[in-house]
Amino acid sequence: MSLITAPTQSTKRNTREKIMEEASILFMEKGFSATSVDDILNRVSIAKGTFYHHFISKEALLETITDNLSRIGFDEILERMKLAKPENPISKLNSLFRVSMEWKDDNIESMMYLIEALYKDTNTSLRISLRNKSRKLNIPLFEEILLEGKKKQDFQFDNSFLTAEMIIILLEGLSDHLTEDLIFNSNVPSTEVIQNYQTAIERLLLLSPNNIRLIDWNSYKSIKSKIQLYKQNQTNKKSLPNYS
Repeated sequence: MSLITAPTQSTKRNTREKIMEEASILFMEKGFSATSVDDILNRVSIAKGTFYHHFISKEALLETITDNLSRIGFDEILERMKLAKPENPISKLNSLFRVSMEWKDDNIESMMYLIEALYKDTNTSLRISLRNKSRKLNIPLFEEILLEGKKKQDFQFDNSFLTAEMIIILLEGLSDHLTEDLIFNSNVPSTEVIQNYQTAIERLLLLSPNNIRLIDWNSYKSIKSKIQLYKQNQTNKKSLPNYS
């Protein structure tokens, strides 16, 4: 399943689904702030009353869209985690990091569309909302792994919620760096930055060095190669003559 899809011509979607699908595309293309309710009404061809029957406001619609976007990737990653069958809490953490990258590797076009949209200056609201939703989903998952690890004396920490939140904040920082490297070709060496993040998480859990593996390098190289191909294809499409 893709993280986000382009518009379809399906007539089977109900009105609520149509509103969410078309609004998500408008938010990505124009930005949340620049998209009005009237823009959405025109895109879906519905009356204002119909919109407010399903959503009390544009902000409520944004909340629902980001809920769905966060949940799609999260549920698929959880399924991959179950199939991996990690043996212990440290393996579970490393498996979570690995399958997350594998999932991104399998969803390059959707990921690129989303990243390009989220990093627009006009989409700060959407980016913050999506990040907050991801945190709410991920903190309980990390807490569960951490508590199991503490029980087995693999991890040491005082507060499971705050520790899980801190790990996720570190991962968000790493994700921002990797986005700069993968998408925008930054000059900061990825290996050095990744090692620093791994060390920070290990110290947070009082683990000895080299227990954490944040990056699956095979997936990383594959993602980078696919992104380069995607960008080249986008450039080629823009350079094609338009005979319409």
